[in-house]
Amino acid sequence: MENPNSSSGLYRTQSEQLTKISEGDAMTSGVFSDVTKEVESFTLSRKSSRNQVLASPGRIGNSGRNTYLKKGKSAQMKFDFDDVASGAALSRASSAGLGFSFSLAGFTMPSDELGDSRPFSDDDIPEDIEAGMRKKFHTEPTLPIHLKFTEVTYKVITKGVTSTHEKHILHGINGMVNPGEVLALMGPSGSGKTTLLSLLGGRVTDANQGGSITYNDQPYSKFLKSRIGFVTQDDILFPHLTVKETITYAALLRLPKTLTKQEKENQAADIIRELGLERCQDTMIGNSFVRGVSGGERKRVSIGNEIIINPSLLFLDEPTSGLDSTTALRIIELLQDIAETGKTVITTIHQPSSRLFHKFDKLILLGKGSLLYFGKASEAMTYFSSIGCSPLISMNPAEFLLDLANGNLNDVSVPHELEDKVDLGNSGRETRNGKPSPAIVHEYLVEACVANVSKEMKKKLTVRSSIDQEIKSSAQSVKRDWGTSWTKQYSILFRRGIKERKHDYFSWLRITQIVATAIILGLLWWRSNVHSPKDLQNQV
Repeated sequence: MENPNSSSGLYRTQSEQLTKISEGDAMTSGVFSDVTKEVESFTLSRKSSRNQVLASPGRIGNSGRNTYLKKGKSAQMKFDFDDVASGAALSRASSAGLGFSFSLAGFTMPSDELGDSRPFSDDDIPEDIEAGMRKKFHTEPTLPIHLKFTEVTYKVITKGVTSTHEKHILHGINGMVNPGEVLALMGPSGSGKTTLLSLLGGRVTDANQGGSITYNDQPYSKFLKSRIGFVTQDDILFPHLTVKETITYAALLRLPKTLTKQEKENQAADIIRELGLERCQDTMIGNSFVRGVSGGERKRVSIGNEIIINPSLLFLDEPTSGLDSTTALRIIELLQDIAETGKTVITTIHQPSSRLFHKFDKLILLGKGSLLYFGKASEAMTYFSSIGCSPLISMNPAEFLLDLANGNLNDVSVPHELEDKVDLGNSGRETRNGKPSPAIVHEYLVEACVANVSKEMKKKLTVRSSIDQEIKSSAQSVKRDWGTSWTKQYSILFRRGIKERKHDYFSWLRITQIVATAIILGLLWWRSNVHSPKDLQNQV
């Protein structure tokens, strides 16, 4: 009789063996040779029995359940062909089968609903490289936005006691990016990457900026605010909220009030699934004092808080900072998936690996606030080779470009135009260790960019953006009635604040301190006989 809770293949083998053993006990010595042949034909050796168990469906699908069964079977069902001819062997086999049946009767299978064995953080488990990262995003129609910027400048005015100084951060930056593309802003520290990103994202609007920034050939407006998502470099998240709670609260606050609460929660669940965060959705975000999710998962949560509104433009400030190369690659692949849905993605990046560099569609290289290159990322090395700057050794393209942006020509061929300026006897600004100084290299690269890149790019910037009318009408037909009433906002923020702060205000340590203090103060003033302020002072 088969046990429904166990593997059918395992019990079929056991039943056949026990049946043959019982028949062997009932036979007389006159037909003993027939019994021997029958046992030999139906009884498995230890090795063949193990192979059959390993190949059975129960072994493949329910390995956790059959752990104890395999041990009992391999220990008790050990038959050797050399011992079958003796009656003692059959007797031992019968006893073993009887004991095995008793063990089955008293054996209780583990429950299917096991406890949650996941660790508090997924740092203890190596992340699945492909899990959830190459999923396609299914969102509402997105309005395609072509971003163009021409001669963008920015300056900072510092006022002293007696004078005022102007510091120029950006000097005439040009570029464009279309829907479905990922644009990388790359350059050394202090080159103006974050400033340019903030200007393009509409986060800086003051009189100190210049140039033209258009979105589908239109200037920045209040309508675009709901179409833009901005992920800052630092992950600003509540450490005591879980991943699911963080994205759900963002959905309740930022999605249109025309949607019901259930619809908003469903959209939050979809974002968690598309970002590959199902495994850690019930884990706290954490910080330096509270253990939580990993750095890559924390960055994906920050991205999820922005893509929950289905933006047409997504800006990210150094999303790979502080992450290892594998996790950084997953983040960039995630940005590619987002861009494939018709969104425009612009990100700053400091020093990507070679694999990351080839993931970008377009590249802007900045140096001291000036444009050194704009175009396809795959053609950057070809361009710099055409102006005489080629690596002398094999190196990461991103590392090579950053060396050029810093004016460092070590392991880089010197252009012929700069060789004429090298004077080994001159220790002025034009040379350094027999090579052009960084200032001269910077000037040369800026002039080459203006001569070779800017002319062709300005022609493209004058062409008006063409948007498919069907896509535009379908995207604009989705009514975006943003925000909720102030009462709902207060209610959501109050519940979120209580859930976040309860770990501080309602911890056992704090409760114990308060109760102990109350008991001590109560005992000090218990049965006090105070009738005047003087008596009160004396008791104190």
